Amino acid sequence: MSSDQRLQFDAILASENLHAFLTDDKDRDRWIYQNAEEMQALLVIDATLRLVHDAVALSATIDATEAAFYLRHGVGRRLKFIWHALRRIYYTAPPQRERPLDTNEVEDLSVDLNVIYINVRGVVDNFSWAVANAFGAVPGRELKLQSIDIFNAAFQAAIPARSLYAACEPFKAWYRAVKLLRDPSAHRIPLSVVPAVLDVGATAEYARYESLLKERWIEITPLLSEETKSSDIAETTASATRIHGQLLEEIARLQSARDRVGRFPSLFVHHPNEPAMTIYPTIFEDVAQLILFSKQCLANLAARRPD
Repeated sequence: MSSDQRLQFDAILASENLHAFLTDDKDRDRWIYQNAEEMQALLVIDATLRLVHDAVALSATIDATEAAFYLRHGVGRRLKFIWHALRRIYYTAPPQRERPLDTNEVEDLSVDLNVIYINVRGVVDNFSWAVANAFGAVPGRELKLQSIDIFNAAFQAAIPARSLYAACEPFKAWYRAVKLLRDPSAHRIPLSVVPAVLDVGATAEYARYESLLKERWIEITPLLSEETKSSDIAETTASATRIHGQLLEEIARLQSARDRVGRFPSLFVHHPNEPAMTIYPTIFEDVAQLILFSKQCLANLAARRPD
């Protein structure tokens, strides 16, 4: 099995003979899937960084100036952004994680999700512009700007690169699914990670912490205005500061305890009315497909024979 094939989740399960250990019991099989998910994540992260180097290296040798520009400053930069975001997702929320995400982790990983998918679309767009320029088209003249997309029929009719289009055909359904289900760019809803799921007992515990937090915030709000009625301003200010500090410490403790309630489900969401998606293997499978697509584009740009 080639290194490229090993980037794909099903191929990893097959290559490691992990299917033989599956029992159809979701809980018992969980460790098998997590093992495959971790292997894929590490392979994809490594391959993404290698692809950055490949894109930049080709940009230094290709004689089409505009195509080189899109490879170096477009594809290269975007892949580096994707690589950075993948690493943070893997290290913050590995497949085995069960502890809920805290508030900062939720925001950081949600940013990373959007960085990945905005730039997945952006890499395909930058390759499309590179191909258009490398094969002699003038965007805006031979080809309408809105048609600059390797998968677009008008693009393929205008630019003689049939070998590339044949190589990219297997990725067409994947790219359509990404645009439909996980695209957070203009006019779409941004992606967000799910911090935790709660069973009945955890829901009650979470509600208890929320009630306690509400009580503490009610206590802290009028505190200064009440105590500054005293004639000894310096004394009351120090006292209020001390009490405020104690309440803020308690609030921080309660928030930390609340954020540990439940279980991290390794899910992310797009539109609130659509089903949640699994972080593993969805994100890493999407980037694996992007890597394989990108390698086809780089190979055809390096050869650059109109056909």
